[in-house]
Amino acid sequence: MDILDIINSFNPIFITKYLYTIQQLRDNDTIILPTLKESEYQFLKEIGDKTTIELIENDDAVKVLLYLQKFQKNNKVIITLQNKEKFNQDLFADDLDYSNIFVKVNLHSKPIPLTQYIYNEQILYDMIKEAKDYSPLEKFIYVYDIIKKLKEYQENDQDKHLSRVLYEIIYNNYIVCSGFTELQRDLLTKLNIPCYTESVKIGMSAIEAKSKLSKIKNWNTLSSAFKYRLIRRQMQNIPQTFGHHSRLITYIDDPKYQINGIYFNDVTFDNDLIKNLYNHLLLTQREISSSNNKIKLSFNSTELLYADNIQEFYDKINYMLKHKNEEPNVLADKDDEECLNIIISNLIDLLDHLDPKFINEIVSKYNISDNKPELIFELGSYIVKKVNNHIDEKNLLRAINIIYQNAFENGLTDGEIKQIIQDNNEASTIEFGHIKFK
Repeated sequence: MDILDIINSFNPIFITKYLYTIQQLRDNDTIILPTLKESEYQFLKEIGDKTTIELIENDDAVKVLLYLQKFQKNNKVIITLQNKEKFNQDLFADDLDYSNIFVKVNLHSKPIPLTQYIYNEQILYDMIKEAKDYSPLEKFIYVYDIIKKLKEYQENDQDKHLSRVLYEIIYNNYIVCSGFTELQRDLLTKLNIPCYTESVKIGMSAIEAKSKLSKIKNWNTLSSAFKYRLIRRQMQNIPQTFGHHSRLITYIDDPKYQINGIYFNDVTFDNDLIKNLYNHLLLTQREISSSNNKIKLSFNSTELLYADNIQEFYDKINYMLKHKNEEPNVLADKDDEECLNIIISNLIDLLDHLDPKFINEIVSKYNISDNKPELIFELGSYIVKKVNNHIDEKNLLRAINIIYQNAFENGLTDGEIKQIIQDNNEASTIEFGHIKFK
């Protein structure tokens, strides 16, 4: 060992929040590298040949791979994705040797070879390649059409990952609500449409009522309005239980259709391989709350999006503070000030996913940790305004027709449009008690 090696062995290298000496880089079985400073990339050449490199919380994973390639390193590298779309953009822009590189799409997933990851992603990009020049509303409907007609809802009781994990559902016949939502979220993100996955507890009485009534011999001959009344009546005789459910919240800003708002979407309930249903697409909070499928009040930040006015927004915060210890949740056993900090912080994180421009304005105006009344009022006012912007059904049909015009030479025929209106009005009357397309 020369004098430089001896000196280096006592001089730690600061790599963000991890601390390694030159000798540790050479000898450790595994090293973890978050995002590096520019001056730290040179130390990658010191990593031992048998050391496994894990890239966690690293926004420049491809840059690390390029440096390793430059230094002729062939270490096993496991990348836990921090920002999937940025990683893809960097990855497809550079010429890399893909051997011995593995990817985890999140901390809990299994690592897969980079070559398999690229193949999976190419399948997903191919699904939406025709939509890249559409307006935001048209992009959303295009993806919705793909998801709702991909395959029928079906669980796999032997291996539930097969119906939920993104890279599983694109290869098999299984899918449930979380699989629908995961695929929808991924495709929309690729098209730069902001969205957020909402996990709720949904009432099962409506689902059970419909299941029981559908076995009536003449059920299909009854009018939609009569079915709705029967379901409502049957629900009263069924004890309300709640099951876990997943759906999507999205922000659509589309000047072409004069749309700007936050919307709720539940593609699971429009899953039909024959009928072309749009009843659970881009709903206001009022509309989705009027469904037979009731959700249980939660202690998640998404709960604050279900506000008809500013007083209801305040009431929801106060309810969370008052009832925080009634069931396990992130607020339990904390004082009110700490709870309020968590509530507002989580809400800001949610809105940052949906409308980062608005949150940038908020951050520039307020000290977020102060939770001043003015901050809470501005957040509540924004939410009440954005979650109650109804999308005109004529606009919806116009966008649907434009998509079909691109897919087929003449778009939808008058008969096909009439059938869409009829099918959706029938389903909407059963689900919501009113027709969708007037």
